[in-house]
Order: sequence, then C-alpha cells, then structure tokens
Amino acid sequence: MRRLRRIAGLGAQIRDIRFGQLNKYECGLNAPPMEKLIQMAEILNVTVDYLLTGDNPDDKPIHNTRLLERFRILQKFERDDQEAVIKLIDAMIVKHRVENAVAGVNG
Repeated sequence: MRRLRRIAGLGAQIRDIRFGQLNKYECGLNAPPMEKLIQMAEILNVTVDYLLTGDNPDDKPIHNTRLLERFRILQKFERDDQEAVIKLIDAMIVKHRVENAVAGVNG
C-alpha cells in the first residue's frame, strides 16, 4: 500500500487516517476496519482484494460505487426493464466509441 500511496501522490496520509495508524496497516501490525479498507481501495483506485492479497486482476473492476449500487438495484428489476437499461448502456458505449473515432480522425 505504501507504494500505491506514493504512486498516487498521497504522501504519508490518506484522508482521516493518521500516519502512525496507516503505518501499522501497511506493516501488518493492525488490520483496518472494513470501511477504512474500502475507503483506501477507492482512493488508491484498486480493489479491496488487491489490498488484502496483492493480487492484481487483469480486468480493471468497477471502482465507481454509485454504478455498482445501481447495478445491484437493477438486478431486482424485471427482465424487460433490465434489457432496456442494457440497450441504453450499449447505445452510450457506441456513441462514445464513435465520438472517439471521429476525434481521432479529425485530431
């Protein structure tokens, strides 16, 4: 985690975690509470799994907690409503790709 903090330019502190406590987390003397672990993962743009195990997945997981929460809610929707949302997302992806392709040609 220390290396990640340096890469992220966070120096010695992450938000409201004092340096001494952060050092204990990094050295394995103390384990951070779950909410701090989640906070650190979000700030460092890694998964909680990465902080716990050091495993770095090939695919970058979703870090936007707002998106994750909405996907969890959408799982409870009727199948037709889920398909409508998927079509909207697909349309946004195509729009983004077209805009990038056009920008690449004109840029």
